[in-house]
Formats: sequence, C-alpha cells, structure tokens
Amino acid sequence: SSETLVIDRSGSPGGYLLYTAAPGKQAVIDVDNARDFNIEVKGSHVILRGLTLRGARKDAIRLAKTGTVTDVVIEDNDISGWGQRDASGPFGAPFQAAIRVDSNSGVSRLIIQRNRIHHPRFDSNSWCERRSGEADPSCSTHPDGPHGILLTDSGGHHVIRYNTLESDDAHYFTDGIGGGTFGYEGFPTRDSDVYGNYIERCWDNPIEAEGGNRNVRIWGNYLDRSYSPIAITPVSLGPLYIWRNVVDRTRKGPPEVTGNSDQDPRGRFLKAGEGSRGGGRVYVYHNTIYQRPPSDGSQKSLGASTGIITTASDGNAYNMIVRNNILHVVDADETSIQDDADGTNGRRNDFDHDLFNGRLYSPL
Repeated sequence: SSETLVIDRSGSPGGYLLYTAAPGKQAVIDVDNARDFNIEVKGSHVILRGLTLRGARKDAIRLAKTGTVTDVVIEDNDISGWGQRDASGPFGAPFQAAIRVDSNSGVSRLIIQRNRIHHPRFDSNSWCERRSGEADPSCSTHPDGPHGILLTDSGGHHVIRYNTLESDDAHYFTDGIGGGTFGYEGFPTRDSDVYGNYIERCWDNPIEAEGGNRNVRIWGNYLDRSYSPIAITPVSLGPLYIWRNVVDRTRKGPPEVTGNSDQDPRGRFLKAGEGSRGGGRVYVYHNTIYQRPPSDGSQKSLGASTGIITTASDGNAYNMIVRNNILHVVDADETSIQDDADGTNGRRNDFDHDLFNGRLYSPL
C-alpha cells in the first residue's frame, strides 16, 4: 500500500485485532514521503506484526492521543526511511520517530518487541555539529533529529525488548529509546521494562530514561557507537534498576569534525543528575564498559572515556546505590566515578565493589 493504515477500531482483552501479512505473503506500506505516517493507531487491543514500513514523512507508527490507547503489541516489523529534513540545515527534524506516542496521551501497556528499526531518512547532528551543518569546535550543540522509539509522558506499563536499532554513519539517531522530560512522568514513566535491545549510532543517548522512573528496569541491553549510552537526568521518583548492560564504542562527533578516536571527546557510560525534581532511588549493578583495542592510527581503546557521572547543570544526583560494575575507561587519567553528592541533609550516593581503572572523585 502507498496509503496510511488508520486503525480506529479496538479489539478486546479476549480478542485482539491482528494486522499482518497473509500466509506466505509480505505486507509493505511505503508511503514514499507523501503521508505523515505509515500506520496511525487510534484503537486498543491491537497487534501489528511482521509489516515492512517505509517512507513516512514524520513517524512510521503513531499512536494517537484520541481517547486513551492501551494494549498495543508492535512486533517483528521492519521500519526505515521516516522523517523530514529540518528547515535549519541538512539534518532531520527533531522528535520524529519510527514508533512515536503523542505526548501526554495516557497510552499504556505497549509491548514493542523484535522489531528492526533502521536508517531514518535524514541524519541527526552530533554534539560537535551546528544545525546549519557547520562544525562546532566547542562540541556544545545538542543533537536533534530522528529518534527510534519516542514515548513522552505516557501511561507507563510498557515492555520494550529484543529490538534492533541500527543504521550507518550518515543516518544517526538522536536517541534510540526514550522521550524523557524533567518531571514526574517522562520515559518510560512507571512499571516498565527495557531489556535485550541492541542499539547503535545515537549522537545523544541509546536509552534516555528520564523523569519519574517509578518501578522501571533496564537490563541486558548492548549499546554501541553512541555518545552517552544511558541517561537518567533526573530520576524524580524511582526506584530505577539498571543492570547487566554492556557499553561498547563511544564518540561525540564524526571523524571529519573531531578527528580520530583519540582526539574525540568520547562519552560517559551513565549520565545522572538531579534536575529540578531528582532524588529517586537508583540501583546500578553489574554493568560493563567494554574497551575494544585501538583502531589503526590510534593509541587509545574505543570505549567510554568516563564511567558514572552524577553531576548535571541544574543539580547533582543522589540516592544511588552502585555495585559490581566494570568501569573500565580509556585512560587512567580519565574518571571512572565522579560522585558530586555532598552529603548535605543526607543527600548522598553509595558506591562500592566496582572494578575501575580511572580516577575517583567525591566531595566527601
């Protein structure tokens, strides 16, 4: 089809509506940049399975704010080529995604699993590129452009698992899975699991779990070729559990801007900060920073330059329990743990039994 599939009917808890290919056939919706969405979901108790979705002008799958959509399963789909070019320059427009939920929609109980999400139509800028396309030597321009899965201020109760988010060097994501805001909701809001995903090529965060994070678990994800693999600024409620994730290669900008991997500022494994509403409990256990050997012409290994950083521009993280992580940074002069919680009024973190090779910093 070259038209948007609009799903405005609902199934029931005992009988979901299934949209899939006929046996032995393929189901392809390619709107070729002529429609905003491949699929617009306005109903509940729906399954989207095994579809090939291409060419959406904005979002491949949009779950609309009409009423309250719940209990949608998105599985085994191949999604590519979504998004518009931004008017400011050569990069993609911000906040367009392969799978997007309208902000403040109340959408809840999503299962997003085993999808291949790849190659948006346009690139995201890196921290070291201005939106106009010029280099930013200060590396202080926030990335903007296409996202993989974008859920902001939803109803929670989500499972996002076993998805592959991949691309090439000319089509980076801004964030892989996220949509956080600095409040009590954000992504994934509450009672949710993000696990077993492979996510690469994000100029900001492969996983951005920022906001309430009430009873949220992030584990077993493999995160590669990105800047700051996991962002949790802030965790306003908690508890948030982060364990057994592996962080591979990091960069802050493309080689033509920042040079080889030795010259690139690199990223940090975990970005934590209080924000304006922080302080929720966070558990960080058994995660690994993996350091690949240097590439040709480089001296340093290719992984994160820093480990766990608890400082942010509007407040330092506290109430974190950190144990048994391998915080192997590129150089002994870099920082494995920077704990800026000062202990005032009991506001502090608890680090112990981590393996590290870099520097430690704490005001206490």
